[in-house]
Amino acid sequence: MERLKVAILVALVTALLGTMGFFLTKDSFIADHTSEETMLELKTNQKAPEDTLEKNKYTKVNRLIDQYYEEKAGTQQFAEGYQDIAVYTMPAEAAGDYIAYVTYKMEIKDVDTLLPGMETFYIEASGTDTYEIADVSANQTIQDEISTASQKEEVRELIQSVEDSYIEAKENDPTLAASLDELKKAYQ
Repeated sequence: MERLKVAILVALVTALLGTMGFFLTKDSFIADHTSEETMLELKTNQKAPEDTLEKNKYTKVNRLIDQYYEEKAGTQQFAEGYQDIAVYTMPAEAAGDYIAYVTYKMEIKDVDTLLPGMETFYIEASGTDTYEIADVSANQTIQDEISTASQKEEVRELIQSVEDSYIEAKENDPTLAASLDELKKAYQ
């Protein structure tokens, strides 16, 4: 009789543990399965927010910027060229226009270290799938728009990153630091 009680107790405990395990596993599977479906849905249906920076996304904008820097290098006495050009774009308020934050490394004559730099542009759609760099010097509305966009955290982080790289390059290369001091004196 004692064995029968022990056998029944073991059977009940086994059944109880099996039932609990089934429900725990089922709930875990459902939770895991749902999160995978949710993640897949987010990845396929989620668009990047309209005010985020997108690196090198628009080929024609990138070509315009590359051409700008080729021409710029040809007109400057101290710069031999520009390398590692990256175009970070953000849609502007006007449809089809962009605010572009462009990072680069400038080759300076007689200096081995490349100088990190950054410029901001307003890119206007000038026709079907064509763009031009806008002159914003007389357009206060666009200047205000660029100023507002430049306050966004990811833009501030990009600016800070370039500033840090600039300072590091200048501190680590005395020839670069001397060249920049000479250049600064020439423009004062």
